[in-house]
Amino acid sequence: MGIFLIVMGIIFLVLVYRNMKAGLDKDWLVWTLTTIGVLIGALYLSSYIDCRISKSGNCGMLPTLIWIYTAPIALCMMQFVYLKRGGI
Repeated sequence: MGIFLIVMGIIFLVLVYRNMKAGLDKDWLVWTLTTIGVLIGALYLSSYIDCRISKSGNCGMLPTLIWIYTAPIALCMMQFVYLKRGGI
């Protein structure tokens, strides 16, 4: 998992750098912050629902594990789409 997160972090930083070279604007910042906010909200909501349904000591672990793998992919895809959409 650590290697995956490191690779996704490097890809994210490269995409952010390319977006910066292409010229950042308010739209880019709004999309980035909205994506991060939606991902955090989805994690909180899914963990809350899982803890309400399952009263075990490990409630919220499965949604968090899924989130750890999908959130970096979603952020990188958002940066890539913005770069191809109008960043260049």
